[in-house]
Amino acid sequence: MLIGVFYLTLTLKELFKKLYAADLETYARAHIPFLEYHHDSENHKYDQILTEVYQMIYQLGNEEARQYIIKNGILNDDDPHLDQSKGLENFK
Repeated sequence: MLIGVFYLTLTLKELFKKLYAADLETYARAHIPFLEYHHDSENHKYDQILTEVYQMIYQLGNEEARQYIIKNGILNDDDPHLDQSKGLENFK
């Protein structure tokens, strides 16, 4: 039980570290005025990692957190990564 919780928490912490690094890359890129957002690999990387963070929060969170993520369109409820059976309550 605790090993699973520890692993998921560690994974989320690593995702936040990656998100921070990607954020620094986007900051540096933001100072190039002629490079558009949708043509920028740094922003794509940031968006991808942020999606992974929300997927992990969806898996770890309670029903209220899951509904907030779906309701606000952050993730789609038909996404195969959003398996509710992987939630933290399964480690109890």
